[in-house]
Amino acid sequence: MEEPYTMWICLPFIFSRFPLTSFVYDICSSKYRKGALYFPVLYLVDMTVSQILQCAGIVDMFQLLPVTHVLMICNVIYTFVLIHYEARVEENESAREFTYPFIYCAGIWRCGAYFILCKTF
Repeated sequence: MEEPYTMWICLPFIFSRFPLTSFVYDICSSKYRKGALYFPVLYLVDMTVSQILQCAGIVDMFQLLPVTHVLMICNVIYTFVLIHYEARVEENESAREFTYPFIYCAGIWRCGAYFILCKTF
């Protein structure tokens, strides 16, 4: 098991997804926007389960990173699809001008770099 302080390193990365997901929910107006509310809840569940398992000594938190990364990738895909749907089908001007999902590309690249450099696959 890693040092106890290492589990606190991941908290800013997990909490950084809440404002962007909430912003996507605010600018969208279709019936599909409710899905944007589920991701923050899933992030909280993931973080809570990871920390409980870490504190109990059952599994190291970094062994559960693939679960968090899959959740992040699903969030990226959903955000891109939702923004595209809002901009093209619903003709939502706010969604058309929204470019922040490209920030998610850096997150996906970072996840990929983590697995390639650490050779955890």
